[in-house]
Amino acid sequence: FLGSEGVLRYSSPAQRGLRYDVSLASASEPPLPLLTPGERVRYLALPPLSPRIAELAETWTASATSTRDQAHQIEAHLRSGYRYDLDSPSGAAKNPLEDFLFQSKRGHCEFYSTAMTVMLRDLGVPARNVTGFVGGTYNRFSHSYVVRQGDAHSWVEVWLDGAGWTRFDPTPPSDAAPRSELTGVLAVMRDFVEALGQRWSRHVIGYDLRQQLGLYDE
Repeated sequence: FLGSEGVLRYSSPAQRGLRYDVSLASASEPPLPLLTPGERVRYLALPPLSPRIAELAETWTASATSTRDQAHQIEAHLRSGYRYDLDSPSGAAKNPLEDFLFQSKRGHCEFYSTAMTVMLRDLGVPARNVTGFVGGTYNRFSHSYVVRQGDAHSWVEVWLDGAGWTRFDPTPPSDAAPRSELTGVLAVMRDFVEALGQRWSRHVIGYDLRQQLGLYDE
């Protein structure tokens, strides 16, 4: 069913998951509608913040001439002036975001995406923090891409009038890539075992009417 802001949601008591196809919109697609007043309020909402964060956002974007420029400049400052660290001490600080921006200047991807989202909202730019997965590994045996927990990531989507939600990734480039890669014999063994598990799930556990009908088409 269609949720708010064009989001598609799926609800079913079945636990087998859902197979679906995704396609890219063509250049002739109608323009995206603007955010509604309620949606704009939602993506500008902020808790009480230190004025230092607002001042830093204004400093970083002083030369920006558009919303896109503001987003790019904040993204660039975070990518170049901070360091990726899964064990950042900022997580234990009284104000983790402020500590990350002004003290430790190191943290994992959620620090970067949170910082960028908060700073843009403070500038009046609708933004949202997104968590999901990036990358994945191609399995040579099952001819599919496998996404693992090590591929988990967090990034930012910024609303740009005329373009809609646009992705930005403020995490330093060298640490924004998937972190679950194996090479050599270990990678071959992993792919083979995962391919066997996938075939078992699809053809034994997930055997359904679609597959039964498929037998008659062959």
